[in-house]
Amino acid sequence: MEVLLYNIPKFENGSALTSLKVIDSNSYIWEYFDEKNVIESINDIYELFNMLNQELLSSEIKSTKESSNSFAAKIAASVITLTKGKQKKEQVEQIVNSLLHNNASRYILEFFKELHKILNLDYSLLLLDEISGVGTKAQVEVFRLLRLIRGSTETTQGNNFLYFIGSVYPTEKTNYPSVAKGYDFDFIQGEDCSMEYLEMDVLHDEYEQFFRYIIVNRLRIFHPKYGQDILTIFEDEKTFYLATYAANGLPRRFFEIIGTAYSEATKKFLSEPSEKKIDFNSVSSAIQHIVDSQTLNESQLTDEDLVFLEEKIIPRLTTRNASAETKNEARAPENKLPVHVFISVSRADRRKLSNLIYRGVIHNLSKTRKSKNSYNVESEYNGIMLMLDLSVALYHRVFNIQKAVEYFQKDLPDNSKRGYKYFSEIKL
Repeated sequence: MEVLLYNIPKFENGSALTSLKVIDSNSYIWEYFDEKNVIESINDIYELFNMLNQELLSSEIKSTKESSNSFAAKIAASVITLTKGKQKKEQVEQIVNSLLHNNASRYILEFFKELHKILNLDYSLLLLDEISGVGTKAQVEVFRLLRLIRGSTETTQGNNFLYFIGSVYPTEKTNYPSVAKGYDFDFIQGEDCSMEYLEMDVLHDEYEQFFRYIIVNRLRIFHPKYGQDILTIFEDEKTFYLATYAANGLPRRFFEIIGTAYSEATKKFLSEPSEKKIDFNSVSSAIQHIVDSQTLNESQLTDEDLVFLEEKIIPRLTTRNASAETKNEARAPENKLPVHVFISVSRADRRKLSNLIYRGVIHNLSKTRKSKNSYNVESEYNGIMLMLDLSVALYHRVFNIQKAVEYFQKDLPDNSKRGYKYFSEIKL
């Protein structure tokens, strides 16, 4: 609207630098201004939207109760005139009520549809970042828009004029609407959107190769003189693997561990003239620092979260693993009990752990793995398999940390391939 208003003299004088495509008179918002010419309507709509924007962001409107009538009346009462003629309070109230009733989704679609024609686009791509960062009701409206984009944006040529990419947190902090929850529509992951996780499954056969690949490529780009060997920067393979597994599949955390370890090693070897590499103790210290200051940040966790973690889960795993390590001293290699960080909980208890899952303290394995052994008709534990974050396990000494890399490389994948034969049932 602002662009149109700014260029009105050019349109009136026939001196527009580019051809102006006809604005679709069937667009919903025009229905309120069909008795005026286009220039007057543009002015009125522009003023109305500016006023709505200011009022919606004001503290007074925010405190208004959720009643369409009182909301519309509050806005209409503040309106005296609109450009190019007076608007009655009742007319503005009617417009606002209609906008509230219809929700914003179809208006947004119409905007992109007109943009598609005016600018002669192939398509528009809408990026919505961290949808779950807003309130639950706002999330529902975002998903309503995404659902509408998915189903109502096909052009006469058979292509879509609008696509979306939405970035959300795990389901524990995202309000996917469903009819079962009382909403008027469903938005189903995997059906209404494809899902991709920005992390590598720590139990994947190519987990180690993946992290070797990303560090080697980084070396090739930023430090070509080091070649393609990770041992040019790490003390040994064990040091590299400690950082790799403690990242628990998150590349961003992996590079943060490496960066922090580099700073630790730099301070430690500052007085030594020879070139040093990142060592095991520096990586271990970096993991402890990151877990303490970030993953287990008390401002992000509730007292209940800490009770579940420190009084229920950690002691259970630590006791079990200490027992397994003691028994393994007298066992043949093929009969050794694996150290594990897997827990099985009821569905009700998983909901209680939602914030720990959201914060990355615990990982929900249901998206990638299912336990064969935790399916038991007679048990309340029906296959909800979770995993304690490996860096948190290191921090709390859930197992012998000197043997941590050995456990990560052997015990974890072996256990998962055997259908999680070894796990701890936790009841909160």
